[in-house]
Amino acid sequence: MKKLFTIAMISAAAIIAGSSCTPQSNEKMYSNLVSMVEGSYMTGNFYVVFDNGETAFVTNTSAITFKPTIDNEARAIIYYTIEEDQTKTGFDSVITISAVYGVSVDPVRDIYDHKLGEISDYKAEIDIMEAYYARNFVNLQIHFQWGATNNSEHSIALVYNSKENHEGVFQPFYEDDGYLYLELHHNSNNDPETNEYVSYVSYKVKPEQINVSLEDYVGIKILYKALDGNIRTYKIDFKK
Repeated sequence: MKKLFTIAMISAAAIIAGSSCTPQSNEKMYSNLVSMVEGSYMTGNFYVVFDNGETAFVTNTSAITFKPTIDNEARAIIYYTIEEDQTKTGFDSVITISAVYGVSVDPVRDIYDHKLGEISDYKAEIDIMEAYYARNFVNLQIHFQWGATNNSEHSIALVYNSKENHEGVFQPFYEDDGYLYLELHHNSNNDPETNEYVSYVSYKVKPEQINVSLEDYVGIKILYKALDGNIRTYKIDFKK
């Protein structure tokens, strides 16, 4: 089976390298999960888009290795300070980034997507600790068990089940209630369950790939098999 979305068991996803910029002791440090969007000669390697839609010019893009991971952007948790000089035209703020931790990202996939392989292989349990939707991304803080070696890889997919009557393990938990139902599937690849792991992941909703219109729904419900063995639902309401 082709690995479409794996989480390597290291302290930070190796998507983006952190800069060496150190803030002054009197500067206030902020942190956010953001999109780093491919830039131009005017903006540097990239600029930042916050999940509320605001944009930021980054003063030190040359000190940060940037590699888009989906379309023209990457998801990351950044630590940054806000500059006093806010004169960059066209941006809501000007920031200097001190550290970057890449966040794994993948599209929401239809259950028939060949890159998933056999969905029956995704049997492992997983918890959703936090979830929210912003800018076409479903963002999850997930918790699962792993074998504590750098070679451990877990495949985790957020899936739209387009089968008739949503056939599968989560079928009894679907309701006709105005929500878009997605299924979180976890394949541990037989990794021993000896340690705890917590990470952030982002899934981009591309309506044309799963043949849905988000305007038809009041929110998203994610079905998953929790660490206690029970099927659970995490509800995300769209902001009106």
